[in-house]
Order: sequence, then C-alpha cells, then structure tokens
Amino acid sequence: MRRKFWLAAASLAAATAVATLLWARLDERRAQQSFALLGKYCTDCHNPAELAGELSFEGLTLDEVPQHAEQFEAAIVKLRGRLMPPPGEPQPSKAEVDGLIATLERTIDEHAPKQAGYVAAQ
Repeated sequence: MRRKFWLAAASLAAATAVATLLWARLDERRAQQSFALLGKYCTDCHNPAELAGELSFEGLTLDEVPQHAEQFEAAIVKLRGRLMPPPGEPQPSKAEVDGLIATLERTIDEHAPKQAGYVAAQ
C-alpha cells in the first residue's frame, strides 16, 4: 500500500514539475511575442537614425529591458495613454498593447533592485 502511495506521489510531483516547466515556457513565449510588437509598431520612428523621443528600440531584446528601465517606464506611460503609436500610424489591438505593458512591467519589476519595503507588482 505504501509503495502505491509513494508511486502516486512521485508521479504527481513529476507531472507538476512538467506542467510548471511548460507554463514557464508558455509565459516566456507570450512575453517574447508581446515584446516583438516594438519591432512591428515602434522601430520605424524609434531607431538609431530617427531617434524619435531620443529613443531607439531597434535591436533591443527583452533581456535588456531592465538596463533601460527608465526609458521603458516612459514608454509604458505613453502606451497606457494610447499615445503610441501616434494617431494615423498602424495600431496594435488593445489586447496586444495591454500584453506589452504587462510584459514590460513584469520584466522591470523582476529585475528591480531589492530595497527595504519594495514589493514587486503582481
């Protein structure tokens, strides 16, 4: 009886580990897809040649967002206010913008300096 219990417990633990790994990969894929919106909607103006708003997103990866947190925080404000992309330019859907905002905020928060009293947004 104990052997069956431990076998069932081990199977459940293995299934949980696999599910956790798959969920993390799915989250990473969604984050990468959201971040790809910058290339589709933003880099025509925010590139090294144009430097609209003195920002270039061209060539940046999601891993580099924390190094440019201040610029991305400003971009989040513009995205939230639906000020970017500017009117007249192709627009992502509301869901795409909201996904990009969530991805940027989560990435910045996960890498924020650990300070006394600091709590990352969930």
